[in-house]
Amino acid sequence: MKSCPQEINVERIFDGAADSAALRSHLDACPSCRAYLAGLERMRAGFAVRKAAPEIADAQLPAFLRQLQDRVEAAPAARPVRLWAMFSAATAALVVTVSVLSIVSTGPKPIEATVIEERSTEIQGATTAVTVADDGTTTVWVHVPEGDMW
Repeated sequence: MKSCPQEINVERIFDGAADSAALRSHLDACPSCRAYLAGLERMRAGFAVRKAAPEIADAQLPAFLRQLQDRVEAAPAARPVRLWAMFSAATAALVVTVSVLSIVSTGPKPIEATVIEERSTEIQGATTAVTVADDGTTTVWVHVPEGDMW
């Protein structure tokens, strides 16, 4: 997280893209920007010290591959990760338990209601029924002969 809005200009000074008296005076006055520039310079110095990877000549390739194969064969065999095995077993047990419970579960209790009254209507063959459930819900059913629309 940057603490000074001028740090972008410090990066430009570091890259050699910008260098002005105003930027240098800000750099002299701002400890945050000076610390940021010092960190960038330490990073560049660290990369400069890094050794280059050795090159393998064509004649050295068979010996290099033999050494590589010897190291792979000499490495201890990797043991299976027991934590993942336990996690997998626990997950499988949970899936089986939830599946069995969902199959065995009878679901919610069906609503039972009693018919209070039944009446006929002017539509030929249609009837109505008013029911009240145990929880006090009143329902009015209108039964229409099959195929009739109204």
